[in-house]
Amino acid sequence: MWKSNDLFLIALFLLLLNGFSSPSWLENGDVIVLTKQNFNSKTKEYDILLVMFYVKWCPYCQRLHPAYERAGTELLQNLDSPIYLAKFDCSNDKETQCLRRYEISGYPTLRIYRYGRFTNEELNYRNRTTDEIVKTMKALKKSSGQEEQTWYNNPYKDGVKDEMNKATDNVQHMWLSVGLFMVLYKSI
Repeated sequence: MWKSNDLFLIALFLLLLNGFSSPSWLENGDVIVLTKQNFNSKTKEYDILLVMFYVKWCPYCQRLHPAYERAGTELLQNLDSPIYLAKFDCSNDKETQCLRRYEISGYPTLRIYRYGRFTNEELNYRNRTTDEIVKTMKALKKSSGQEEQTWYNNPYKDGVKDEMNKATDNVQHMWLSVGLFMVLYKSI
């Protein structure tokens, strides 16, 4: 008869074994691996790039990762106009810094970068299968080839919202407040 302590140790061993040998984190080489050091330079190289921000401990990230790798392989098969996917492991970076620097609210987050700039486009939760990622990225690539890239007042510099851009992001709101204050002050 097994003691409850023995069952606990066996279950813990199997859980740890599954976590360390999980096939979902195997790399196939078709998805670009981004780091804090190469993020800006790599994202600038591509006209359109889908970046997955993830942490290895997240069950949703673990579920998405194999489909994302398959989509990366499938999108590179068209040699005339390949579409690239990338991933950024936020567990290698300090997670809170990653959340703050890239303004991520949860994992996994799939964001589209165009020539190194985050364009406020994200793949929603319905578009997270291999087929949906491939279909969405092909449509975006086709539309980006037809449209001229125009960057309006985008607070993101190099795909990252930095402190200077945060300060200048609210200038319009500040002037609106000043104008409203002056109108109210004159009416008193």
